[in-house]
Amino acid sequence: MTTDRAEWRKWAAEIAATDLGPACVEADVAAAEARLGVKLPASYLNFLLEVGGMRSPHFESSRLLAPPELRWLREADPELVAEWLQPAEMILTFLDLPKGEAEEPEGWVMEHLRDALLISAVGEPTVLLLNPRVVVDGEWQACTLNDWHPGGEVHASFGEMLRIEAAMARRD
Repeated sequence: MTTDRAEWRKWAAEIAATDLGPACVEADVAAAEARLGVKLPASYLNFLLEVGGMRSPHFESSRLLAPPELRWLREADPELVAEWLQPAEMILTFLDLPKGEAEEPEGWVMEHLRDALLISAVGEPTVLLLNPRVVVDGEWQACTLNDWHPGGEVHASFGEMLRIEAAMARRD
């Protein structure tokens, strides 16, 4: 489900207490897309153009990045990729299982970390990612990984992930 700019405006007003950043300009988004070599999914693109960067509503320590800061996870934090891949590979080797059968977030393949787009600040407890290897109706899969919830959480899109996080923040 794509989230349009009007929906993000309404959403941002509902969580006005959250630390919102300024909306991004289309030139910044276009430059990021050119640098990354991809077209960003619509729900994330519309979010950037309407809301910009912000602190994640549920995981308050996770700051969503502005377009100039976007990086592939493998480039931004290769040690994190290695750390998250190592346990899965060790389990697979020990159990003599084919790839993809280790403990992973449901619907997520840990191998996709190498191609994941980092959309939150590095070094914070929760890492927010977009997965261009799983695309449905133009939307990239989204995932939250953290060290207190093994496997993390997987969402069909950035829009779905943020709607769920905002609902959780309202309950807290």
